[in-house]
Amino acid sequence: MALFGIFKKPQHQRFEYKPRYYDEQKERLSEITSKYSNEEATDTELAKSRIKRGFRRRFEGERDEISIENRKANTRVLIILILLVVLVGYFIMKYLPRIVALLS
Repeated sequence: MALFGIFKKPQHQRFEYKPRYYDEQKERLSEITSKYSNEEATDTELAKSRIKRGFRRRFEGERDEISIENRKANTRVLIILILLVVLVGYFIMKYLPRIVALLS
């Protein structure tokens, strides 16, 4: 019997993926409605949820500020690059004929 087990082909592994849809606004709304519909909610639970929401807002705000600063820095780099290209082009147009004349 062990001889037949050696020649057995391995079966492929199955992976079942069930995609989920995440709606942040719907989750916030359901959290708020459940908080006020549940009369047994304690003050500590309410405080925890307020703190959690505050951290989320603060983190999202910092992320927005970082992206704005990245855009500003990229714009500065682009302007400096354009100025350098124009400056190098000007010097090439002005001084290249003199350098070629000196070398020949």
